[in-house]
Amino acid sequence: MIGTPMSSFKRKESVSAASRRLVCAQLESAIQALSRDTKRDNASEADRAIAGARAALELAGPALPRDIVRRDRKRLDAIAKTLGQARLCRRLGNRLDKLIKRAGLDTDDAALKQLRKQIAQHTEGNVALRTRGQRFDPMVYRLVAELAELRGHVGHWPDAKADTPEAPPPGLAAVYRAARNAARKADDEAADITAAHRPIARLGESLTLISKCCPAMLKPQRAMLEASAKPLAALALDARLITSAGQDKSLADLAATLADAAQLDHADAASKLADARHYALAETPQAFTNRVGAYWIAWRMAS
Repeated sequence: MIGTPMSSFKRKESVSAASRRLVCAQLESAIQALSRDTKRDNASEADRAIAGARAALELAGPALPRDIVRRDRKRLDAIAKTLGQARLCRRLGNRLDKLIKRAGLDTDDAALKQLRKQIAQHTEGNVALRTRGQRFDPMVYRLVAELAELRGHVGHWPDAKADTPEAPPPGLAAVYRAARNAARKADDEAADITAAHRPIARLGESLTLISKCCPAMLKPQRAMLEASAKPLAALALDARLITSAGQDKSLADLAATLADAAQLDHADAASKLADARHYALAETPQAFTNRVGAYWIAWRMAS
């Protein structure tokens, strides 16, 4: 699980060894979440674990053979996409409920029923995780099998020749640069604001994995990134809902109402993104990695 001792780098551990352990642990967390017999829907927990595995892979990527990184990144992305699409119907429905409540709409309105029908038709439904007395959806079996197979591949990742405990994760600069560029682009182009969610969230996951080297600096930075990523994710759902409603002329009024109801979140997301851009993402990638690297080396060399 993200945030536990098993999901962060250790002081005397090489980057490649840490990445193997972290990715395997996160994949196992996803498998356990999807396999659990519970009354709760644990798809979101599995999704978070897969995001943690992806972050660990990106941090260690330059230290691993390119073909391995390319192969396992592609497989992780495919699993995450399948799970994300399977959860989309539920997530859109939950988000629509919040906008309906905010706008004071009648839940029995014919236009809303039509929109819910469209959502169900244009998404792949839910991952029907087993609850007590029910059976698994076949998709869950497939996802668990793919995760287990990938975990086996990751366990055989080689050690990098120039991999030492003193060197900070070589992929950190690229992860930071992607988040910084996405935030700056969102500032210039309002339409790109929702696209900033994934790279910012990934940087937050990455900082979770290395925060032990300097918690006083990295934990507040991570918290600010997470605070900006959450409303950005909500905006992405809003955009899909409004687009779906706008495709049907009979739902044009509903689309406009939902857009008005989403404005509060848009303002909140823009404000939090500006905070992240001016504080958590203010440095150049080189300056950021140099500063983290100094703390990293001191932490790694401490007895």
